[in-house]
Amino acid sequence: MELSKIQDHLPVDIQEVTSLYEFNKKLDVTPPAKWLENSPAGHGVKYIPIRIIETVLRTYFGVYQVEFASPVKLIANSVVAEVHLKVYHPVLKEWLCYAGVGAVPVQLQKGASVMEIDKMNKMAMQKNAPAALSFAVSNAAKKIGKVFGSEINDDKGINLGDLYKVEDKKNERVREWIETASSEAELKQVAKMLYTKELKELYNQKLSECRS
Repeated sequence: MELSKIQDHLPVDIQEVTSLYEFNKKLDVTPPAKWLENSPAGHGVKYIPIRIIETVLRTYFGVYQVEFASPVKLIANSVVAEVHLKVYHPVLKEWLCYAGVGAVPVQLQKGASVMEIDKMNKMAMQKNAPAALSFAVSNAAKKIGKVFGSEINDDKGINLGDLYKVEDKKNERVREWIETASSEAELKQVAKMLYTKELKELYNQKLSECRS
């Protein structure tokens, strides 16, 4: 998929949000099937290519950083990369850090057994290290939310839909309380329950009416 079209296929509209609840709800969406590709490992495993992961990170967070948690190393017959993925949260207004690990089998000369590391192809590290880094970033991103592919190969993924339905009902009750409040004292009983931008705006409007 062309990078310029990735944002057009986002499962939600990314707009300015003012509550953690709203933002988490936008992260808890299934990535579009158009993003998925078959893993080189086979076995029917799907994954989201790093070019899409990077674009979605910029779309949700604006800026992000990738730092090596340790030098890329060779463990057994695999190149292993460990990273810290840092994103600037638009609601919390602070940097959050997610750890990720990626491993790629070393490319060996034809006929070599998997443990004959001394028969590694000349360009193996140059090719395998970036691949391991990409998988490490993707692994870290999965910890952020479902939209980054945390459940695409998990038939038993956690469904937060029912939880959000409960939260939506709570928000609806708060909205009704604000609309029917007849005094500032009554209104302030829900002052700490304004979890969405809409509720905050409605609360401030009603508060102004009560004070006028």
